[in-house]
Amino acid sequence: MATAQQLINQSLRVLGVIGAGETPSAADSADALTALNGLLQSLSLQRLSVYAEALDSKTLIPAQSAYTIGTNGTPDWSTQRPNAIKSAYLRVGQNDYPIQIIDQTTYDSFVDKFVQSAMPNRLFYNATAPNGTIYLYPTPSAANVLYIRSWRLIESFATLSEDIDLPNGWLRALKFGLARELSAEYGKQITQDIERQWLESIGDIKRLNASNRPILGSVMELAGTGRYNVYTDQGG
Repeated sequence: MATAQQLINQSLRVLGVIGAGETPSAADSADALTALNGLLQSLSLQRLSVYAEALDSKTLIPAQSAYTIGTNGTPDWSTQRPNAIKSAYLRVGQNDYPIQIIDQTTYDSFVDKFVQSAMPNRLFYNATAPNGTIYLYPTPSAANVLYIRSWRLIESFATLSEDIDLPNGWLRALKFGLARELSAEYGKQITQDIERQWLESIGDIKRLNASNRPILGSVMELAGTGRYNVYTDQGG
């Protein structure tokens, strides 16, 4: 787990702009945040989108089985639209019960989709845009709380204090990538070590993409596609 401010501090330290234990000015931090978001956009153009894990909860509505999720208009669940749902569970009182993530074929095979239960145990997520839709089976009959752990595209860091749980390898890549982005602004040379660390870290990520075994591939298989690469943002 890291914040944008912590990431910026690390980048400025490896550049030699600030020392150990020092923090940049508010103006420098704001400028660096803009540069960091620009780096994320640049990486996305290379099909190297960055994803982070998030945990959200929603109190279910009895007799409602489908919930739109996103930020467009007035969805049932107003939060950033997940790209994939990794896992889910239902909280009943003080106890948590796992919910199985299923694909569309399995969901479509249920004859009576409106049979009700206080504890739905299947979830199908249709990741349409701009809002996705979560389908629960059986249809909930009680106002218990649904928790989903999902992967979301990081398009930008909204604030310096925002917590982001980055996938393996990305913290290193962004730290040295941002150092490269900021070097000219501070009149600093890109040292051989900074360049080596950047090339190694981004190379590791690219090799992971090309290996056809992305870290999050199993998530998409559970979601029912099995063909979507969350790092390259491509289907096949």
